[in-house]
Amino acid sequence: GVAVISAREYPFFFVLTNFSFLFIANLALLLLILLFIGVRAWFKGLRLNYATRIQLYIYLAFFLPLVAVSLTTLSLISRSAREQINDEYLSKATVMASKIAASLSISQDSIDESEFKNELIATSKLANYDVSVYGINGHLIASSQQIIFERQFMAPLINREVWEKVIVNGDNSTVTQESIGKLIYNSSYAAIKSPESGKTIGKIGRAH
Repeated sequence: GVAVISAREYPFFFVLTNFSFLFIANLALLLLILLFIGVRAWFKGLRLNYATRIQLYIYLAFFLPLVAVSLTTLSLISRSAREQINDEYLSKATVMASKIAASLSISQDSIDESEFKNELIATSKLANYDVSVYGINGHLIASSQQIIFERQFMAPLINREVWEKVIVNGDNSTVTQESIGKLIYNSSYAAIKSPESGKTIGKIGRAH
């Protein structure tokens, strides 16, 4: 048989970025060589000649601004990527909150909450991620991974900062950093609104 391997056309923009990287790498290499020569001459008690010092100053004039711009750009890209990821998880948490709002409202009026817990687990499996639901008092109502709370890896109480933002301040969603031992992760929380009154009746949280 004949196998055909294809790939997307290499964009011209990537060529420019590769050239920029190689240019900076070349300047960095030349700067290191000059620094090595300078350090060796200093240890031998020699002084850099005038031409070498001019070369060093010229390369520093090119290299330092490029490094500063590169670091600033990488920082902005990293921050933008984090914000985009957080917005995506907040959006998913908000969608999940709207899906279970009616069931949570009904379960709070009834004594048996097992039906709501089963529906939460089914909805979580369908969405392919784990969630936990807390009441307005901050206590855990149900979780798709109940064993985590049963084995006391996590407390059945919501993060105090989240409780203040969602319940006290009335924020609809928030992202906070949490930890289990040495494991540090982010969690997205969204308010669960009653379909009838529009009031907050709980909070849904998702770790990521």
